[in-house]
Amino acid sequence: MPATAKTPKTQSSASTRSHTAVHLHWPEVEPRHFSNRQASRQPRSGFAFFFSRPIGIAKAFTVLSFLVATCVIALCLLDLAIAWPWMGASPLFNYGFVICGLGLLGLTFDVFRDLARMRRKNRWRHLSETIGSHVANQESKSADQAA
Repeated sequence: MPATAKTPKTQSSASTRSHTAVHLHWPEVEPRHFSNRQASRQPRSGFAFFFSRPIGIAKAFTVLSFLVATCVIALCLLDLAIAWPWMGASPLFNYGFVICGLGLLGLTFDVFRDLARMRRKNRWRHLSETIGSHVANQESKSADQAA
């Protein structure tokens, strides 16, 4: 567009584009801004999600089992290393309880992962229901066509 007194060259003409004798008006596209509410819905780690929800019985027992497992492992390893608190009375007892403590710790992390993933499972549940209903519709259509 040539510079005239009405439209100086410095003025931006991004919203009006011209082609020989045809004037097209393109609407301005504004950048998408996120509000604080949308920003707070950004994905969080499983650890942050786990502790951001209200305490339930599953969460309470998960934390309790983590504490019990770490205490059992620590006490039995201390007894094996420096003979405290049981004066090294039975190494078989200590080794057995270290193995049991590690098993409890592994189960605790497994439950923690399940509780932290619960958000994502619930989030995509509607999608799986939609896909399931679509598959059922396709099967009923194919059964109708076969009959």
